[in-house]
Amino acid sequence: MSAGDGEEDDVLGPLSAVSLNSITTPSSPSPEPTLSAEAVLQKLRDAIRDGEKQGGPVKLDMGLALGMLAAMESMSEKYSTLKSQYDGIKRKSQHYVKGLNVAGAEYDRELTHRMEVEAEVTRLRVKVSDQAAKLTMLEGPERSTKRLNEHGRMLKEEVDNLQQRVSKLKVERDVVIAEVEELAVSKSSPPSSNGDALSLRASNSLSQRLEEVKADYSRDLEYMQQQRERLAHEVQELQDARQQYQEEATSLQARNEELSTLLQQVLAQSDARGEGRFTSPPPRDTSRSLPPSAFVSPTPGSRLRRTDESMASVTTASTSTNLTSSLLGHDDRDESQRFVKVEKVDLHSQEPPTATTTGRRFRWYNKSSGNPPPVPSGKDRSVPSSTTSTPPLVNGHDRPNPLGGHNFQQHSILRLTRCEHCAEKMWGLHLRCVECGIVSHARCQGFVKTPCRRSSMDRPASADSTIFGRDLVEQVRIDAKESPRLIPIIVEKCIDALEQRGMDYEGIYRKTGGSSQCKNITQLFEKGNYDTFDLSDPQAFNDVSSITSVLKTWFRSLPNPLFTHALHDKFVTAGENNDPVIRANSLQALIGQLPPEHYETIKFLMLHLHRVTNLADVNRMNSQNLGVVFGPTLMRSQDRSREFTDMSGETQTVRWLIENAPVVFADPEVDES
Repeated sequence: MSAGDGEEDDVLGPLSAVSLNSITTPSSPSPEPTLSAEAVLQKLRDAIRDGEKQGGPVKLDMGLALGMLAAMESMSEKYSTLKSQYDGIKRKSQHYVKGLNVAGAEYDRELTHRMEVEAEVTRLRVKVSDQAAKLTMLEGPERSTKRLNEHGRMLKEEVDNLQQRVSKLKVERDVVIAEVEELAVSKSSPPSSNGDALSLRASNSLSQRLEEVKADYSRDLEYMQQQRERLAHEVQELQDARQQYQEEATSLQARNEELSTLLQQVLAQSDARGEGRFTSPPPRDTSRSLPPSAFVSPTPGSRLRRTDESMASVTTASTSTNLTSSLLGHDDRDESQRFVKVEKVDLHSQEPPTATTTGRRFRWYNKSSGNPPPVPSGKDRSVPSSTTSTPPLVNGHDRPNPLGGHNFQQHSILRLTRCEHCAEKMWGLHLRCVECGIVSHARCQGFVKTPCRRSSMDRPASADSTIFGRDLVEQVRIDAKESPRLIPIIVEKCIDALEQRGMDYEGIYRKTGGSSQCKNITQLFEKGNYDTFDLSDPQAFNDVSSITSVLKTWFRSLPNPLFTHALHDKFVTAGENNDPVIRANSLQALIGQLPPEHYETIKFLMLHLHRVTNLADVNRMNSQNLGVVFGPTLMRSQDRSREFTDMSGETQTVRWLIENAPVVFADPEVDES
């Protein structure tokens, strides 16, 4: 085939698969039959060959041209259809590829997450196994203790059974000894012909000996009967006391609920008045007059904000008073006149300072103003007016002790403590003296009788002042009188009583005693007649915690604490030292620098606390617990803001002294011998 034939195949190749329908020419009167693609292709090839042979143009009839045109149109339509189908398939394939990519990425993320989860599960399994091992180690001593307790109980039962057997054997032994002695007497006597008289005499002698044995045991039985009756009587008294305490607890609970309700009512009334509003004092009877009260309880929503304002206030109100009443005191009519002096200090400008420390709570009177405070008349001239506010009224009655020598400010209490007056537990926003640090309810601040320790530090102590708040050296001098003494009597009497009947008391020094018995013991010490009462008497003082509470209160009320202000920072630094050798040397050197009275009191107390720790299995008070209790009690910085920062060093110092008391306070004469 020639080259022309190849070109024809390329041009007409697509027509080979197309059928030609109804190809006609205009010259033919009737339509020609439908030619197939092969026929049209064959005719076209024949025409091309004829043209090549003749050397002229190729002639095509009309039917062939129309067939070719129809084939081309059909192929164009089919091409368009196939192209649209191809584009749709291409778009679908792209969509599927994107979906596969997304699915692959999701699969990778899930695989990574699964591997992380498996790693976490493995780590947790290892941790659980470690915890199980630790629990096993921790439960080991407990199980050993249980086994020992069970073994001890079984031994106790066996001992009781053995004691019962021994008692029975003793009785049998006495009877057998009596019979043997009688037989020995009968054998040693000369034989007699009268056998009946001999047997009668032997039986009488045996009966007499048995009566003697019976009389001995009768005396023991009578003593045991008396002891049983005495124990039954004590049990009955304890049951009566328990019933009485339950009734008192119920009454106190009811009273607390009543006071809580009253407090809510007062707060609601204060909220209704609005923040920052002042009410003028009602008309007062001329027979009873007090300085006007400008104290308004803050609303609950503004208490925390007012606390921040009070900490950032530019004025400081310091009060000083002459207080001659005792701690729990006498009637307020016996108190001396109190003159309150208020010093205003402006830290920022020379302008007259504002005196509102907590959001306009106090009203200050200016001497230049035309409205001076009202002056009491008549009998009440002995009570001078003060620029400081007096506490609010309670149930419509005036408070007997307006300030008590303290400068109270609102303070947020972060740990449980007790009110200085009512001894109820406190937490949250209450009042605290900025001078000595005691805390009180707002309703109790007027009743606080404890003198301010800062004011007592500024003036020399006298023999007429209260025992609670007097300097330790001065107290020792008063107690000693003419006899040599270096330890206060209150410390000796309290510790001696605890040594006799409180060493095995669970929670000793941690639990707080009843307020009524604490007040009773305090009043007895205030009177100074130490020989008139015995704290070791369980009938008169049945609450061990009351004795410990009074002792701790006395230590806290010392103007100069037991470890002294001068050495406080050194003690705290030494206690916080992690090197045991340096800490031991430092604390021993500091102990030697204390005054003799302080040194002997610390020695007496620490040796006692060391003996308490020896019974820690019973009283649950080890050196760590006692250090937490006595650290802030025996040590106190002059800077009240360091109360929490120094707590760790104070605790560690007291703990170390308790643990090493026999070595630190060893008698040098005994060591030399």
